[in-house]
Amino acid sequence: MKKTDLYRFAILRFFLISILFISCSRVNKCNIESDLTPIRIAPKENFITGDYTPDMFTQEVLKEYKTIENASLNIKSDGSFEIKQVPIGTLDLYAFYEKEKIKLTDVKGNWKLVTHDNVSFLSVNLFFNEEQTHAENYGTSWQIYSKEESTVIVIPVGDPDACRAIRFIKPLTK
Repeated sequence: MKKTDLYRFAILRFFLISILFISCSRVNKCNIESDLTPIRIAPKENFITGDYTPDMFTQEVLKEYKTIENASLNIKSDGSFEIKQVPIGTLDLYAFYEKEKIKLTDVKGNWKLVTHDNVSFLSVNLFFNEEQTHAENYGTSWQIYSKEESTVIVIPVGDPDACRAIRFIKPLTK
């Protein structure tokens, strides 16, 4: 091999590695939680339970949420939850990449609070309404944060490297 070929190969390899390094959210953090405080210790149940709505960040990042008026998350003390009027693409990865991703759906499920390695999150099982979607039920985790004393649940949307998430916030109760 000539020196010029080795030089070109080295430059190409450098650019490919750089692109992979820069585009990976595990290395290059996105700003989904930049204004949120992670919950490090297990919170009390009343910190988690209640009614949530999508926050302004969600409406800016996921444009389809700007026109949805009644999207909500209700986390109940009996270990169940309901999500209402969210685009199916929020929770169904396959639908996210199809035209039907903005079709609204309701989802029910169960939740359990888990704290591991100084991080608290909800371990959830999602049960889709078969009349609204063909998505299969699955289990996942949702991150728990606080923002100005309000509880925020962050649900990743699509590819984690794309830095998209819906953030449900529980308004402060007085």
